[in-house]
Amino acid sequence: MKIGQLIKMERKKQSIKQDVLARGICSPSHLSKIESSATVPGDKVRQQLLKRLNVSINENRVNPSAHASTQFFERFEKLLGKRDNIAANELRKDILCFLEDYPLYQHKVSLLILNNRLDLITTKDLTTTKQNFSLLASIQDEMTLKQKFHLNFNEGIIAYMENRYTNALHIFTDLYRQQKELAIEDWELADLHYVLSLASLSDYRFIATINHVQEALIYYNTQILIKRSIECLLVLGLAQKHNGDINEAIKTFNKAQEIMKNTDTIEYIGIIQHNLGACYSLNEDSERALFHFNESLKVKEDPLEKITTILAIVKEYKKTNFIDAAKKWLAEGFSLLNQLNTDDRSLYFQHFTVYKALLYNEKNFLPIFESTLKYFESKQNYYRCYVYCNILAEKLAAEHKFKLATIHYKKAFDYHLKYRKLNYWEDLT
Repeated sequence: MKIGQLIKMERKKQSIKQDVLARGICSPSHLSKIESSATVPGDKVRQQLLKRLNVSINENRVNPSAHASTQFFERFEKLLGKRDNIAANELRKDILCFLEDYPLYQHKVSLLILNNRLDLITTKDLTTTKQNFSLLASIQDEMTLKQKFHLNFNEGIIAYMENRYTNALHIFTDLYRQQKELAIEDWELADLHYVLSLASLSDYRFIATINHVQEALIYYNTQILIKRSIECLLVLGLAQKHNGDINEAIKTFNKAQEIMKNTDTIEYIGIIQHNLGACYSLNEDSERALFHFNESLKVKEDPLEKITTILAIVKEYKKTNFIDAAKKWLAEGFSLLNQLNTDDRSLYFQHFTVYKALLYNEKNFLPIFESTLKYFESKQNYYRCYVYCNILAEKLAAEHKFKLATIHYKKAFDYHLKYRKLNYWEDLT
């Protein structure tokens, strides 16, 4: 790592302005040149800057060879293939200890980017992870193309985790175009296909989802990476379900379940049962749908996973007009909200607030729906906007507020065009 990069990152990490750090040592303009690697500081200036930043460097210590970073990346490849979060946390700690001992290690930037990815795997609170990402982004102009690729990969994951699915899809799509010139490893390409399938699925691009996840599945099957193969089957089943291939989706979920039984892998059973429930719901088999939803809840412990199924149960009871049962499960969902992180809490609060207005037939429903539409519009989730705007228009029409209903039917149609990525209604035909 260049000394200027280290100084710039440490200064930003400590929220110190250039003129404050430079005061009494050198001019701010000279510090700016040091940080951009346009000039190399003399020994005295370097030592004074590092001392003010409380960075200790043993000048006589020999930095390890490049092979040290290779070993870290090999460990990452293995843990990613096995979805081993414990190993991810251990690797993260080992990298931090290593970089503390060798702050000017030649491949420090690459290791910091890798560590940022490990943060995304091991932590649920994105606050610190995003701060570390911003520090790395501040020296992006001096990175290699490969380093920028991996940094932007992290940016895409952050966007996805914050429910900014369209943004995530754009980032991953750009990376997919770039990867052909970078000669990335097969496991990295499979990982890219997988996150592209997730982002495509969340952005309601189901054909793209199927194409990408099948590419990832080929690699994971070849490498006999059971967990990753099951994850791919889950994504494939979801895409098939949303694409209207319900029976194919059921076959795919059952296939994933069969693999789990044969390999003693149980951690995905809740997700599979949930999605089998969703498939039977679409097939209008409410009894089997509720059976699978309840089977899913029996094994789920994570509040986010539980609340996803609870929302599905609320919808199922509402759809079949069992209002009291829907209200009971709605209360259960509200009680879990405080156990979620900020982004997920906001998301499910919107869903549950709308269903509360519907189930309790609240009179002041217009501002509730408008708030929900504003939320999903901010997330560029135009499918949800389309659905909830249609529901709002129907409620307005039922109350003989035909002018407002017409406005929201038109607005729902506009959301539908945005969701389909179209500018003109003629393109629907």
